[in-house]
Amino acid sequence: MPTTHSSRARALARLAATALALLASTGCTNRIGDLTLVSTKNIDLSNVSIDIRAGKRVTGEDCAWWPLSIPIRVPTLEDAVDDALEKGGGNLMIDQVTWQSVYTIVVIVYTCVRVEGTVLDTTAAAKPASN
Repeated sequence: MPTTHSSRARALARLAATALALLASTGCTNRIGDLTLVSTKNIDLSNVSIDIRAGKRVTGEDCAWWPLSIPIRVPTLEDAVDDALEKGGGNLMIDQVTWQSVYTIVVIVYTCVRVEGTVLDTTAAAKPASN
């Protein structure tokens, strides 16, 4: 069955729309920092002996969708660290690395702050005061 001019035009229009959507969809991830020690909690380090072997490697993130590229909520490093501390069951993170990702899908933006590091619980390592 021979193709008609209108079916070719529709196929070409679909191909052009798909190509335009792909061109409008971009993204990248950048490493934006390395921290030796980070916490969002108040910690008294005067009586703490940190044993890094007791820690566990954890990834935490804070992400947001921006419809029509309107930043309704901006992801923060603090919320990403809190997420990692909660997942790792601790209150301190060492050897922490931070990434920021931004992906655009036509008119929607997805952005994330992601952290990875070793989470420790200093309250478990703290020595009890003797009476």
